[in-house]
Amino acid sequence: MLGADVIHQHIAPYVLNNTGLRAQAHQLVIRHYHGSTEKGTHLEPMFDRAQGYTLVGARLALVAEARAEGLTMDWSPIPMPVMR
Repeated sequence: MLGADVIHQHIAPYVLNNTGLRAQAHQLVIRHYHGSTEKGTHLEPMFDRAQGYTLVGARLALVAEARAEGLTMDWSPIPMPVMR
């Protein structure tokens, strides 16, 4: 991770922070949101705004919620394998 140009995290950032590793100033951190629950999403707009992460959402509902919070989030759908 120390030599990477991009850090793409699918986990809660506090898990990464608990390792003691920190992104360096030259590293782009992408936070990838995947899902939602019956109670809504796990979006953390205040945290993401403070960290300045690049945000990607796998569901359009996440993208809409992020944009409603004033955040920029791009959509990257989850590919689903199918049997032919």
